[in-house]
Amino acid sequence: MKALMLAAGLGSRLGDVTRDVPKPLITVGRQTILGINIGKLLEIGVTEIIINTHYKKEKIEQFIESSNFDIPVTTSYEEVLLGTGGTLAKHINALAEDDFIVMHSDNFFESSLNCLLDTHLNHETSHLGTLATFRTTVPSETGIIELNPDGSICEFYEKVRNPPGNLASAAIMILRPEVKSLILELGLNCQDISRDLIPFLRSRLVTSELKGYFLDIGTQETLKKARIIAGQSES
Repeated sequence: MKALMLAAGLGSRLGDVTRDVPKPLITVGRQTILGINIGKLLEIGVTEIIINTHYKKEKIEQFIESSNFDIPVTTSYEEVLLGTGGTLAKHINALAEDDFIVMHSDNFFESSLNCLLDTHLNHETSHLGTLATFRTTVPSETGIIELNPDGSICEFYEKVRNPPGNLASAAIMILRPEVKSLILELGLNCQDISRDLIPFLRSRLVTSELKGYFLDIGTQETLKKARIIAGQSES
């Protein structure tokens, strides 16, 4: 199973924290967020990782070269940002040889991804993929999901003011190869995975809830929380 890690964002909300390093290389505890998440992919048997880059791409390249991972980890530079959907479309031929995983590289979370993989493998093949979720305390700041009785997605609300619940998208998905034709069908209408692809696929996606903390390292406040958690776990 291959993986696409999204790592091209500017991290502008973090201010001076990302002045010299791209957001995925921010350290939490003794590790970079990117390194932590690559480790989670290795735990579930991912055999190859593609990482898209843009801001300070050379830093991520240097990190990969110096890390000596046991599987191929390559970067794909985007001179002009393609959007998450555009990046997925660019690499879909390579990814969709088998089931594959797509995830943002800048989230800090407690759970392993084994529960996501188990749900995916044990569900009906009529579903095109499995989306990881978590319970959020700030529903208006993330994508919120409503479920059908069979566990598939009924509705998806991307950062709306008063969403109906707190079950949020973790922006981690395992997808089946059959999704390739639908992504190509969407074409330019698939610029953003959360805004365009998930709503399009929703009735054919099931979910798997990650337990424990889940933090989007998008602000200095959440970075501080992550570092406090990491400090506690190391003590």
